[in-house]
Amino acid sequence: MMQDYNILDETKRILRENGVWLKRKLGQSFLINMEYISKQLQAGRLNKNDIVLEIGAGIGNLTVKLAPLVKKVYAIELDHTLAEILRKRITAYNNIEVFECDALKCDFPQFNKIIANIPYNIASPLTFKILSYKFELGVLMYQLEFAKRLIAKPGYGNYSRLSVNAALKADVEIIDIVPRTAFYPKPKVDSAIVKIIPKNIKLKSDIEEFTKIVNGIFSYKNKKIYSAIKHYMNKLNIDKETLKQILLNIPYSDVRVKDMSIDMIDDLTVYIINKMRGV
Repeated sequence: MMQDYNILDETKRILRENGVWLKRKLGQSFLINMEYISKQLQAGRLNKNDIVLEIGAGIGNLTVKLAPLVKKVYAIELDHTLAEILRKRITAYNNIEVFECDALKCDFPQFNKIIANIPYNIASPLTFKILSYKFELGVLMYQLEFAKRLIAKPGYGNYSRLSVNAALKADVEIIDIVPRTAFYPKPKVDSAIVKIIPKNIKLKSDIEEFTKIVNGIFSYKNKKIYSAIKHYMNKLNIDKETLKQILLNIPYSDVRVKDMSIDMIDDLTVYIINKMRGV
């Protein structure tokens, strides 16, 4: 794999001229390989009607490639210095608007697609904030291990509450693995380009109760459901008689938490809600 030295040289020059020292604790590392930028753009199926949200725009290596392909780019960048550099860099474009804010705290403008190299240190809460909005398609860069957890299926070792909650809201797939050498400065981990297509699964149970059960039982992912629910309910200080009734005929009692599908967890949630209500 060859780096795109035009992007690398330009990135180094921009940072040097502006006296910027990148903050590794904020995950400030820029994609400088055109091969992977092109894959992001292609996966986004971009057209002139698209309004694209970019989070963690940095100095704009992706932003300036997006702008000619779409109607509008909303670029979010928390770091004031990088946001100022970005504003200076995009003066030739009239369809880019920069928002200098914390992506976890600010409201997003209306968009139909999101293409972004998001900050890895807030990947989980940011992903679920993104999924709370209505949009057509997302192409996001994640740390590889996080991406593997995001797409994991029942029965796999990295299947987790993250996997369940993501699968509930979207179809998620890894498009490509991106080596750490494709970034400057080089991070300590490899990355992955992930495609996200939102969906709406209709549950038989209440979504809030379903989420509580998921978060509760996955604290004991290697245990069987009988044991996991017993531990979880004890933490909630459920009275002994109610717990006894719940455990009496609990579905999937011998199935391990890590093997539970969304449908199975949904059935379990309905059962527990009914038992708690004395049905």
